[in-house]
Amino acid sequence: MHCKISNMKEIIGAFATDNGTEFIDRHFGDASKYLLYKINSSSAEYVETIENTVEEEEEETEHGDQKKAGGISALLKQKGVQMTVAPVYGPNLKRIKKKFISVIVKETSIAAALTLTQNHFDEIIAEWEKGEERDFLSLK
Repeated sequence: MHCKISNMKEIIGAFATDNGTEFIDRHFGDASKYLLYKINSSSAEYVETIENTVEEEEEETEHGDQKKAGGISALLKQKGVQMTVAPVYGPNLKRIKKKFISVIVKETSIAAALTLTQNHFDEIIAEWEKGEERDFLSLK
């Protein structure tokens, strides 16, 4: 179904953070907020910051709670997010990669990761267009 040639000019990415400048050192879904950027191969434009309003279950019985994954996915989809970016993902990676292109970076700085995603823009778009068959990308 996704056989068309790409004409995507930008993608909206969500960057997991607590402090607004560096990535969290926990799973993507554990961030207190997400910085949203419109990214293309030559620029990254800040869009907005959204608070992570999805609450952990009081008695979480399993690591990688489906309700939490669904809640965060819905929150990000409302804002048009297509890409998630973080150094660490939890077991929900297999669930969210059907809805987003999930990018794993070794960077701690969001500014450095923005440059990295711009430099790999074509690769990110190619992976996005695989639909639910997409895999995560590890960028260096």
